[in-house]
Amino acid sequence: MRYKKQYAALIVLSVVFLITLQPRAYAYLDSGSAGFFIQMLLAALIGVSFAIKNFWRKVKEFFAKIFLGRKGPKKKP
Repeated sequence: MRYKKQYAALIVLSVVFLITLQPRAYAYLDSGSAGFFIQMLLAALIGVSFAIKNFWRKVKEFFAKIFLGRKGPKKKP
């Protein structure tokens, strides 16, 4: 277990160094690139919110089963 943590820390530090120590690129970013970046950001946010929603539903069902003795929260029609 100790080696896994050290290995993970080594990978993280390597990635950080590779990202931060790059020379300047002097690259051109057009509006299409910005639009693509915004689209990816929105898709990631929607995906994370969906995952959190599903996780929270499972947590509610778990506690409802324990404390209320039923399979889950009442479903709205």
